[in-house]
Amino acid sequence: MKKKDEKNGFYLNIVFLGDEGVGKSKYLNSFLNNKLVNMEDSLIGINMEEKEYIINYKQKGILNLIDTAGQDKFKGITKNFYEKGDGFIIFSSFLIKESIKSIIDWIENIYQYKSKELPILNVIVDGDKVEQETKDSIIDEMLNYIISRGCSNSEFYYIECNYNIDDINKCFKNYIIEILDFQKFNKMKKKNKYKYLFFN
Repeated sequence: MKKKDEKNGFYLNIVFLGDEGVGKSKYLNSFLNNKLVNMEDSLIGINMEEKEYIINYKQKGILNLIDTAGQDKFKGITKNFYEKGDGFIIFSSFLIKESIKSIIDWIENIYQYKSKELPILNVIVDGDKVEQETKDSIIDEMLNYIISRGCSNSEFYYIECNYNIDDINKCFKNYIIEILDFQKFNKMKKKNKYKYLFFN
């Protein structure tokens, strides 16, 4: 996994997590190719892809996108991928209830190696295949379950992403901006902290 090269723009390691069969690889490859890519076979192991990315025609950098196999959720993903991750996207599906319940397990895996302040995105897919009442019920159940496990729902955020290229691109763009804003805020906080210590 490469190191960030801030002189040439941002370099972000973004890790894809989620149960097997929820569509992580399909969404990742659609984003990489800027067109819908159907993938029927599940990923075995870990796959890494790089993509040059420009935000608002001015902020340029490299995304290192790390796709992980769902069956590896408890032990197969190495500690190194968690430690180096700048952001984590957890995929789940409205059609696979267990994948919703697994969200908290993925979050706890992240917290084992990372600060709880790191922005975590949960992408819920297949929303176009269920009724709105059903989706609302699933989301309420998800939030209640997360709170019951001792994790505040304010520590991550979730969105529904339909399988079209506009939704996919918007999903990734907004999250990349979220990570960069988070990093910028923490750099300023750290700088001000040392400034305060120096002058006092």
